[in-house]
Amino acid sequence: MFVIKITITDDHPLLLERLKNILSKEDSFKVVGYFPAATTMRTALPNPPR
Repeated sequence: MFVIKITITDDHPLLLERLKNILSKEDSFKVVGYFPAATTMRTALPNPPR
């Protein structure tokens, strides 16, 4: 099975948590990180998007 690894970035805590929960239940997705701000995400990922 092909699994898509994703990170989620959103400044609304409830939306961030809800998206993480929804996507974690899907077999085709693997949430590998979630962040409250783009700056946090960029420092945490080894090759962040530009």
